[in-house]
Amino acid sequence: MKNIIIFFVFIFLINQSVFAADYKIIGVKGTVSVRHGINENWSSVSAGDVLKPEDSIELGKQSSATLMIGPSTQIILPEMVMVDMSDFRYISKEELLMKLALENIRSIPARDNNKDMNIPRVTTIHGEEKNHSGSMAQNFLQAGEKQLNGGKVLFNNGFYATCALKTKQIFRLYPSLIENMDARILLAESFEKMNLNKEALEEYAFIISKSPTADTKQILQKKIDALKKKLNE
Repeated sequence: MKNIIIFFVFIFLINQSVFAADYKIIGVKGTVSVRHGINENWSSVSAGDVLKPEDSIELGKQSSATLMIGPSTQIILPEMVMVDMSDFRYISKEELLMKLALENIRSIPARDNNKDMNIPRVTTIHGEEKNHSGSMAQNFLQAGEKQLNGGKVLFNNGFYATCALKTKQIFRLYPSLIENMDARILLAESFEKMNLNKEALEEYAFIISKSPTADTKQILQKKIDALKKKLNE
């Protein structure tokens, strides 16, 4: 049943999505790379390169890039950012809600009917293999953090819906980042910008439950009170 729901939602989203036509790099500083489509390899980017909606861009430390979207929208990408070109687009509240519903479905753990029959496999890692494994885990986590930074770029440039959606996707793919409070605040503010007050309220409530500082808690409580008032109007 879950797979059927995902299929029909996926078909709906394909029909609803509209991507920007051109993404042109007009300035590069430092280490900037691009991944084309589903290709796992990254290659360097130069000024003048034109990217497609299915491409992703990544920036290292002390790096930046200037991206031109269409004929007039210019965006500065700061260091330690990873973002998909397809996220630089506007989507409606209705489409966002549909995509968020799909994210919630994807977040449901798969049921393992053979759980009782599975035999745990224990592997001991030594020396260089252990160090390599630790390095891979660190790189994986850093990729998630870069994508959260990419969400901030989306928010700062008015792409509130894709910022919210991307952040939810990152939380699903990188569970250790779920309690990144800066990202959760950005998520809540994105919901507010889209007038999704119930969703924003839930995010602020989650943040308060994690015992922030007294000053932060006071600010968040004011936001919660204001959102509750809106919902009761």
